[in-house]
Amino acid sequence: MKVFVSASIALAALAVVPTQAELPASVLELMDRDVNPCDDFYQYSCGAWLNKTSIPEEDTSVDVSFSAISKRNEGVIMDIVKEGRPIVR
Repeated sequence: MKVFVSASIALAALAVVPTQAELPASVLELMDRDVNPCDDFYQYSCGAWLNKTSIPEEDTSVDVSFSAISKRNEGVIMDIVKEGRPIVR
């Protein structure tokens, strides 16, 4: 959801920004610039992300930034548990 909101906000700046070249690369790579934004703005603004992203069967949604942080934290927690570190309270 955060990616969609960020992309939509950045793309709203197109009304002010004269060219797409001035948008951040992270926004441009989410877009499907083959689609006319007047025909399907959602596909235009998020189409490339939608085409290359799949939701794993064990998940119900995809949140790139928070999912990555969550998976990393799970790994750290598992390492701590495996090492048998005492719990600090």
